[in-house]
Amino acid sequence: IHHDPGYPIDCFWWHMDVFPAVISDLIELEAEAGSSFRYLLETLKCYFMENGGKAASFHSMVYALVEYCCDHNWIPQPDGKIPQIIEYIDTHYNQSMSIEEISRHFNYTKEHFIRLFQKATNFTPYQYLIYRRMREAEKLLLQNMSVKETAAAVGYQDAKVFAHRFKQLFLIAPSQYKEFYQPMA
Repeated sequence: IHHDPGYPIDCFWWHMDVFPAVISDLIELEAEAGSSFRYLLETLKCYFMENGGKAASFHSMVYALVEYCCDHNWIPQPDGKIPQIIEYIDTHYNQSMSIEEISRHFNYTKEHFIRLFQKATNFTPYQYLIYRRMREAEKLLLQNMSVKETAAAVGYQDAKVFAHRFKQLFLIAPSQYKEFYQPMA
């Protein structure tokens, strides 16, 4: 958060999900003047204000921030392969894949893989895959994509199964979500 006392109503607040469900409480960190942490945060703020966090260098700096926080034990360090597994799921969420296939891809038995993933993230791999698909579905529905097209785009062959999963997570049908959250023209 950034607040300029000269403009008491104006502030810049930034929330970042570092790693799914690893951090269960709000962590407040002091960014002392002249510290490398403060410098990193100020640089991130400038990049974000200039181009909304869309530049590749912005993402590199966010990863540097995460590493810095892990190195200082402010957030837990995930198991070595977990970030790669999450990146794999994030990249392939729209493909038909099973937990067995993912575990084999990373040379784990299915049971060990599930335990390892859940210990690191508080999600089973299946729960994370569903979560990732639904977050993307949210965006697509708001871009005026049909429910059937959205289902296919996020890896569901059956729009009814997709609609059921969506409603389980958001407590509203995808068609209703699309209508209710559609930006006003």
